[in-house]
Amino acid sequence: MCYTFAAAMTEKELEERFQADRDNFEHHPNYHLYGFVKPSISIVQAKNGKNFLSSAYWGLIPNWVKSKEQADEIRVRTLNARGETLLEKPSFKHLVERNRCVVPVSGFFEWKHEGKLRIPHYIFRKDHVIMALAGLHDLWINPKDGTIVKTCSIITTTANPLMAEIHNTKKRMPVILNSASEKAWLNASTKEAEAMQLLIPFSDQEMMAHPISNFINKRGINRNNKALIAEAPLPPIQGTLF
Repeated sequence: MCYTFAAAMTEKELEERFQADRDNFEHHPNYHLYGFVKPSISIVQAKNGKNFLSSAYWGLIPNWVKSKEQADEIRVRTLNARGETLLEKPSFKHLVERNRCVVPVSGFFEWKHEGKLRIPHYIFRKDHVIMALAGLHDLWINPKDGTIVKTCSIITTTANPLMAEIHNTKKRMPVILNSASEKAWLNASTKEAEAMQLLIPFSDQEMMAHPISNFINKRGINRNNKALIAEAPLPPIQGTLF
């Protein structure tokens, strides 16, 4: 799955990477964005053939949700959307045709299980280009005060060999779009069936990963720190002789 990522790029880097304008957008570089705290994140959408940058809260609230209580309950289950079942789920099936977006990240985090150890890893593109994760977005109107809330979800797929080794329990990964699939995903003329064909594992030959320190697991501290993504030695595996 994908519940934690880094978006350490600047606004200018986002504008240049996606050749995008802005729409009610403000981006602050961050090395630790964790879905379960419902952060506002940057997304890329397309309108009239032009990309634009916007902000959305992570954890999709479908537009048919009737109450704030229901919204809070559902959004913790919609941080991710399984690509294989998008068209079966009420939260997502009506969004693939018209509400596609990209979530730009500099890298994301996963934990490898080795016995009782959970070893955090940072995963990124080998060429260090900003990753484009396939996403869906929706607008929800809070019935209590009429506030319009934009929310989003990150789509996942089966793990490629690199990610299967790291995320060795669930064996999932976010859908990372290459240059061609990114353009097609954002293009409003791409039909639902075509869009679904884009939700495949990214080539592990174009990715890198390294273990990081347990700093990422500490709570009550500011984890928005470049040291978070620095490579760290692997901890000794219990029962292994050296």
